[in-house]
Formats: sequence, C-alpha cells, structure tokens
Amino acid sequence: MPTQYAPVYDAVAALGGAYAPPPDWSWLHVDADCRLLGDPVAALARLTEQFSAADLLASGIARQADGGLAINPVLTAEDPGFIVLRNANGAAFDIMTAAGCVSDAPPIFKIHHDRVAQRGIEASAGRLLYATFSMFDTVRGTLGSEDRSP
Repeated sequence: MPTQYAPVYDAVAALGGAYAPPPDWSWLHVDADCRLLGDPVAALARLTEQFSAADLLASGIARQADGGLAINPVLTAEDPGFIVLRNANGAAFDIMTAAGCVSDAPPIFKIHHDRVAQRGIEASAGRLLYATFSMFDTVRGTLGSEDRSP
C-alpha cells in the first residue's frame, strides 16, 4: 500500500485522543491506532500549519469547500472514531472510519492490508474477515490484538 501520506495520517492520529469505549467496556485495552478527533475544525487548522493544501487534499484528510479547505466529512461522522491503517512495516496508509476511508476506498478493500487485520485473518481457522456495524464493534474487534505501536 502506498504510504506517501503517512506523515499526514500520523499527524491526524497525534491530534486525536485515544478512542474511549462506552463505560461498560472501559476496562478493555484499546489499540493505540484507534483514535477520536475531538475538534475536527481545530485539527484541520493545525494540519494546515504542518502540511500543504495539496498534501491534505491528496491524502483525503481535507476537501475543497467554499474556496478553502474543510475536513473530510468521514472524520466527522455520527459514529465517532477512526483507525489508522498500517502496513506490515508500521507505516500508515489510510484512515478508516465508520463512514469510510479518507481515501474514498471502501474500508473492506483496505482493511485486509492492515497489519493487525492481517494477523487476525492469519490466526483464524478459515482465514475470515468479519464486517461490523459500528466503529465501536470494529475497535472492540482489535482488543486482545497486539498493540499497533511500531
């Protein structure tokens, strides 16, 4: 998977906070690449200080809107949270949300390239990949996996 925008995706992750499961699940460890973007507008402002508009647009983090930049709507979806997808070497190659990936690719076409997902697929008897209906279900599915930190 191409990783030319890994620095942008890593910066988005750094601007986000840790994904917090619902209170009944608060005792579970959540993977470090499962994040929440508390203030997307402020995050975009910080990102524009670090990266060119061209890189923010090409990475999918921003969209053109009213003559300027706006945060990609998938990062402000009703179901909060995102997962930084990383290849086998730990380089970020996309960001997945409940509303889709910032690259506009359907998550199902990207997730199987993610290193944690690959380990899960390899560990399953039938080499299965499950779809979920919410970001929390996806995050919960990473619980018990190795930490994604490089």
